Amino acid sequence: MNNLIVKEFNGNEIHTFVWNNKLCWIANEIVSMFGYADPSTTIGQCIEAEQFETGVEYEILLKDDLKAFKKMVNSLTKVKLVSQNTANLTIFYEDGLYGFLQYTDKPIGVSFRK
Repeated sequence: MNNLIVKEFNGNEIHTFVWNNKLCWIANEIVSMFGYADPSTTIGQCIEAEQFETGVEYEILLKDDLKAFKKMVNSLTKVKLVSQNTANLTIFYEDGLYGFLQYTDKPIGVSFRK
């Protein structure tokens, strides 16, 4: 299976990766696309409000996992999606992406869901 699928939405590229045999998205990339002023805060609020479960809806990558994910992402994409200085990275798995789409009150979320 290819570890990268790129789709276009509203003039933005959406990168879908395969990590631990599951589809995933860089949470910050998705949330930023929706125009939130502070994507990191929004991600945390969504995880708390929707009661996301680690390993099911999301994962916070640290240390060796983060290093391996960065290497994969940077080898597959032409743009740097993950900075070398990133200490941790939240990814949404498929259930987490759907949960975020239900959580958001932005009109773009309705379009994205469709």
